[in-house]
Amino acid sequence: MTENLSDEALLLQILTHNKAHQLPFWTGISKKMQAFSNTMVIDFTQSLKKRIRNIYLKDSEKTIKITQKILDASLRDASSKLTATYLDQIQQFIFDVSLNNYEDFTQRIEALKIELDHYKLVAEPKKPIGFSHNDDQKAKK
Repeated sequence: MTENLSDEALLLQILTHNKAHQLPFWTGISKKMQAFSNTMVIDFTQSLKKRIRNIYLKDSEKTIKITQKILDASLRDASSKLTATYLDQIQQFIFDVSLNNYEDFTQRIEALKIELDHYKLVAEPKKPIGFSHNDDQKAKK
């Protein structure tokens, strides 16, 4: 987030105020980004920048606090691309690499399997969340 920012950049001042210009600040949220692609990480940072900007436009304060709530909201935005199709593609990638190059990437393959398992559903919900009238209409047919 600090790349190519001038020393006077407002975003850099806000990040510095939160100590977010240093890696330890990001440790907690980065652990929640298992199996994220580069694009998803960029989406996260863009969403976070947008939220910081909106707060600044509202308050005109440089001492904006980057809270866990703001980080989690940005994470939710980025997580929207973490679809079943994407997870299936990762699983296929793991299978292909395991079959062809397991010896070369043993540790990363095993770590990626663990990351993927983090996102898999344990069981499908028995009843979808929503309006029950759709279920009633199906039962009548």
